[in-house]
Amino acid sequence: STAQITPLTSDLILKAASLLSSSSLRGTDGSTSSERRTIPFVLDPVGAGLSALRLETCRKLVQLQPAIIKGNAAEIAALCNTRTEQQRGIDGDGSDAYTTAQRARDVGLANENCVVVVTGEVDYVVDHENISCVRGGHAMMSSVSGTGCMLAALLAAAIVASSNLPTPLSTHKTAEVLCTAVSACAQEVMNDEPTLGPEGFRAKLIDKMYHVSFI
Repeated sequence: STAQITPLTSDLILKAASLLSSSSLRGTDGSTSSERRTIPFVLDPVGAGLSALRLETCRKLVQLQPAIIKGNAAEIAALCNTRTEQQRGIDGDGSDAYTTAQRARDVGLANENCVVVVTGEVDYVVDHENISCVRGGHAMMSSVSGTGCMLAALLAAAIVASSNLPTPLSTHKTAEVLCTAVSACAQEVMNDEPTLGPEGFRAKLIDKMYHVSFI
């Protein structure tokens, strides 16, 4: 089970992509183990605004105090209870990312113990005090499925890598550096080969990120 595997890990990612029922949350046992051992975990509230069940589950997972919550503006807005209409899919829908980042701070979703990363054409990293803007990515990222999943995995790895530095970075700074690295890599890939399509871009981006070091 997740609870048995979690003690062997250095970080954890919870993705709200596959739900059974509002009363049976697979993965919650793992995050509880994570909390007991102070293993940082990243919450990826995939499609939080798609249904009441997903939203209820994501809000329960928020209560387990993730180190980072990463989602597009629509997903984060749903967690902040600011969505005026149902989310239409798991990808970003053009919601105002900066306004959502402000709201995440104002309602306490982003706080002293949790950093919220709002992804979009421009990424925003927000805690209880500061909102950082990360520009420089490429529009091709929105044409490729899985970039958000990659970012969640990298955020979890970066938290652990940062903790091994002589002077560890804050979670906010770690997320900001990681988002900057991903954006820069995406831009470099397309600058090098402007005619790449989505599949070629995905492969090149993964290869580029493979060579990024956080220590």
